[in-house]
Amino acid sequence: MLRVAALSMWLALSGTIPDCTPASVEHPLVEPEKAKADPRLEGTWASRNSDGTEVLMRVATREGAKSDAALLGAEVGKGVSLLSYEIFPAAVGGKTYLNVREKKYSSMSNDKYELLPGYMIVRYELKGDVLNLSYLVTDAALKSGLHKSESDLITDDPAALSAYLAKADAAAWSSFSVMKRQKLDFLKEPAKKK
Repeated sequence: MLRVAALSMWLALSGTIPDCTPASVEHPLVEPEKAKADPRLEGTWASRNSDGTEVLMRVATREGAKSDAALLGAEVGKGVSLLSYEIFPAAVGGKTYLNVREKKYSSMSNDKYELLPGYMIVRYELKGDVLNLSYLVTDAALKSGLHKSESDLITDDPAALSAYLAKADAAAWSSFSVMKRQKLDFLKEPAKKK
């Protein structure tokens, strides 16, 4: 349930109250070492919900295909929330997905964190400077014959999960965010030494 809670926080920041449960899986679609980076994801993305909540997402490549995604949400009347994830892409049947894993920090420095068990599968589509994100719906995945553990993680191996995604219809996905790339020109300048 931790994965669902983490994704639910992301969905809430995005202004989406899920009418169906986001799926969490035990295994990624592809091992991080075998994933191919998608440099189009790098950068800063933003959205504003109908309730006024603003969400910024910063994606920065860490190593190989692995990137960090930090989400900063400013909710009207509630203040600021910060979420952090490790993400890496996968392609199945001509579509692009993110394997998303929550990072839990044990200190204020970036080098002390643990990756929590389980992955969220997020489908992404990039059209110019617009990023569309959808989450995998648990009920649709289970009705297709995928299996769930007592801890609510879908336990099928990457091959079975990929086979399901290759034939899954629109009902398997729920769109939760449309973000626009932010061009922050000052980030292109080299940092000034003190």
